[in-house]
Amino acid sequence: MALIEIRRQRGRTVDKNLLKTFQRLKADYLWVLKNEEKLRKSYGNKYVAVENQTVRFVDDSIEGLTSKIIDSNGHVEDYAIQYIGKSPVNLLF
Repeated sequence: MALIEIRRQRGRTVDKNLLKTFQRLKADYLWVLKNEEKLRKSYGNKYVAVENQTVRFVDDSIEGLTSKIIDSNGHVEDYAIQYIGKSPVNLLF
């Protein structure tokens, strides 16, 4: 019985950590959308990696950006990664 209880507790901890990560990523992506104009001025035509509503890494290519994250012992999944174009994107439906 104790083994089952330990597994349940571990599962809850993992679930809580995943939920916190998803909530933080959501907040970071929303921050990017809200600050897109400011970001465009500084990082136009670049890829940015945002963590806790702060730009942590910037590069011209997605490969370069992910390499920078990995080289810093980070995990790509922990960052909101977005391409910031020089001009706004207009979608037509």
